[in-house]
Amino acid sequence: MRFSPLLPLVFSLLGACALKVEEADIFGPEPLPEQNLGFLNTDINFDDSRIGIRLNFPLTPQTDDRPVIVFFHGNSGNVVHWSPFTYRLAQSDARVIAVDYPGFGVSDGTPSLEGMRLSGLKVLTYLFDNKILTKDDTLVLYGLSLGSHPALWLASDPSRVDQFGLDGLIVEAGLSNVEDMVVHIRSRISLNFLIRPQISERIVINNDELIQNTPLNVYLLHGTKDQQIPPWMSQRLAVAAGAQLYDLWYVQGAGHTQPAFVAEEEFDRRLKAYLTFASH
Repeated sequence: MRFSPLLPLVFSLLGACALKVEEADIFGPEPLPEQNLGFLNTDINFDDSRIGIRLNFPLTPQTDDRPVIVFFHGNSGNVVHWSPFTYRLAQSDARVIAVDYPGFGVSDGTPSLEGMRLSGLKVLTYLFDNKILTKDDTLVLYGLSLGSHPALWLASDPSRVDQFGLDGLIVEAGLSNVEDMVVHIRSRISLNFLIRPQISERIVINNDELIQNTPLNVYLLHGTKDQQIPPWMSQRLAVAAGAQLYDLWYVQGAGHTQPAFVAEEEFDRRLKAYLTFASH
């Protein structure tokens, strides 16, 4: 399809297009089909809300001394959809807990950023209240893509870090902030000078501020060919982390959420090294 060369002038005369982005627009949850319920492992009830979780160890008081990774997935799918990734995390000889947000999988509620933040808090509270996890466990948060926000939110409050004895934070393909994401999206749109995005006041993603407050050493990684969240956002997070930065690994040739599959051996080696570091 070809456009008239006069089209930009026409748009300019008519006025720029105001694009309103609502909170619901940033989520793509998928329900869990009944035939796949067997892959869920379990769900928990916290304050009468059902939260779906997938894990590779029994939901009972533990004597297992392997480190624990709490995984926060991206803005789409559900914990079963993300099981190939959690399987890769488990190759580091870790216990892995994947959390579904409100409206995802079997979890109650409507998708929201606030729901994402509180899901992790509720799951950790449940696991500690029921002595499934204790402060003796090495506990590391792993935030992927939009899941970087609830992970950073949990880790940004020293009182929460102390409450659960958090030991580490890994952020893969993390967003820096909403404003940077708008700049990136506009850069990929033809005639972007005509677009004036209006972001809902409910969309608050301030990861570059949150990371400044965490007492944890932060391991960042990002695929160099990531077109959804560009690698320069991880660079901004690295600068904001300052002395708390453990490492920033740019995974050559990897796209969005691909590092664990593009560089399997190196991914495993680096993850095991960080878990060992976090356990001391």
